[in-house]
Amino acid sequence: MSHAADVDVLAGLIAHLKLRRVSLYGPSQGGPVAMEYADRYPQAVASLVLFGMSLVSRAGGPTWMALRELMLADWSVAAPAVAAVLCAGADQEEQATFARLLQAGATAEMAVALLAAGQGRDVTELADRVRVPTLVACRSGDRLTPAESSRLLAAHIPGSEFALLDGNAHVHYLGDLDSFADVVLAFLRGGRRPADPAVVPAGPAGALTGRESEILDLVAGGFTNAAIAERLVLSVRTVERHTLNIYTKLGVRGRAEAVRSVTGTLVPRRGLRSSRHICRLPQQQRSRVPARPCAGAPMCTRGRSS
Repeated sequence: MSHAADVDVLAGLIAHLKLRRVSLYGPSQGGPVAMEYADRYPQAVASLVLFGMSLVSRAGGPTWMALRELMLADWSVAAPAVAAVLCAGADQEEQATFARLLQAGATAEMAVALLAAGQGRDVTELADRVRVPTLVACRSGDRLTPAESSRLLAAHIPGSEFALLDGNAHVHYLGDLDSFADVVLAFLRGGRRPADPAVVPAGPAGALTGRESEILDLVAGGFTNAAIAERLVLSVRTVERHTLNIYTKLGVRGRAEAVRSVTGTLVPRRGLRSSRHICRLPQQQRSRVPARPCAGAPMCTRGRSS
């Protein structure tokens, strides 16, 4: 089992399919492989999406050693325990299905080796070298990937975007997939056009996604969550989730503080149609991002740092 070998397999597959340019998705331990490929062949990567990944992954401790022994002693008993951690927040049926998938896809020894391979991995130097449009996303309640560690990863990748999603599951295809898809698709629409960048550099205070930027405009314009949901054709719950993400990233406690935290902003008045959005950046980011005009609805574009 070798990280370099995994990258070679990925490179061979892309070459075999004769794909000249790709967007790569790297969830969890697939992230470093995607990053390494993007570093080796930046001209072949249009964009990169990383999910559930830390700048430095946790090293194995006493809990891991106990789980490891259980996995090797009785995989059928240990698999549901592993599934409960990876699928936190999912219902019992989903966890049971994932446990069966683990047992069908790997022996106990293979599972131990795979989990151990991702422990204590530091991708700081690799992250600093990545030069393709990148989205880093994680769930706020993921115990295996603390949000702050994913935020640090985004901060090390030049021009990257960070998205904090609701939920607890580390497994990427569980939980609220609609909001995740919304964030990824909005990013890819911008990430495929390097000449028209659509990402604010991530930092300790976080960066707003295109959708969050759009919603903050409407919040500042006096729209309620229900009115925003109707205008953007979203559910009220999705709008509420986006506003909570905005508050978290801006470090504020509510709507009024969110609007006040934004400086140099021009917001269209409620009821007026505008063909142009004005980007807003937290004060601490304004000196790091070159000023550029926005591209307008449906998603604002912002300048990238070099």
